[in-house]
Amino acid sequence: MSVDIQQQTESDSQVAFVRTAGFLGLVVAVTGILINVVFESAGPAPNAPIEEVVAFISERTLSLQIGNGLRMAVAGLLPVFAVGVYIWLGPLGDGWRMVGMLGLAMVPVAGIIANSAGTVALWRLPSLADQPELATMLWSNTVVLFYLLQVPYAVGVAGFSLAGRAAARMPRWLWTLGLLFGATGFSTTAGINVVVTRDWIGGLALSGYLLLLVWLAAVSIRLIRSSQGGRDSATHAT
Repeated sequence: MSVDIQQQTESDSQVAFVRTAGFLGLVVAVTGILINVVFESAGPAPNAPIEEVVAFISERTLSLQIGNGLRMAVAGLLPVFAVGVYIWLGPLGDGWRMVGMLGLAMVPVAGIIANSAGTVALWRLPSLADQPELATMLWSNTVVLFYLLQVPYAVGVAGFSLAGRAAARMPRWLWTLGLLFGATGFSTTAGINVVVTRDWIGGLALSGYLLLLVWLAAVSIRLIRSSQGGRDSATHAT
C-alpha cells in the first residue's frame, strides 16, 4: 500500500511539474513575440551603417532596455521547460529527448552572453556616437552572437522533435516544424559569413526564430493539456 501511495505521489508531482513547464514555456514564447514585435521591431539590418545603428539605439533606448531585460529574465525558464518536455515524452523518446534537453539547457548560457553585448551598448550609449570603432565592435558582436544562438536552440528543438516523433507524442506537423527550424538554425550558423554580409539573407535567417516561437507555444500547450488529462496521460515512467 505504501509503495502505491509513493508511486501515485511521484506521478502527481510529475504532472504538476509538466503543467508548470508548459506555462513557463508559454511565458517564453509570448515574451519572445513581445520583444521581437513590440520592443525591438524594425531594427537596422545586420550590415547597416554604424551611424544608422547608433541613431536607432538613441531613439529607442527605453524600448530596447525593456526588451533586453525581458530576455535576461526569461532565460532561466528554458531549462524548466526542457525538463518538462523530457518527462512528457517518456522513455519512448529514446536518446533524442536527452539531446533535446541538453540543447535547450545550453540556451540560457549562450543567450546571456549574446544579450550582454546589447546590454553594454545600451549602458555605454553616450560614448558610442564619439567612438564609432567601439560602436561597430559592439553591434557586430551582438549580431553574430544572436545568429549563433540558433545552434543550441536547433539542437534542442530538433532533438525533442525527433523524440516526439519516436514516442508518438507530437503530431506530424509539430515535429516537422521542429526539424525545419533545426535545419534553418544549422544552415544559418554554417553560412554565418554570408548571413552577416547579405542583408536579405540575414533577414531570412532571423525569420527562423518565428518557427521557434510557434514550436515553443504549441509544445507548451500540449504539456498543459496532457497534464490536465490525468497522470496516466501526462507522464510516462522515466
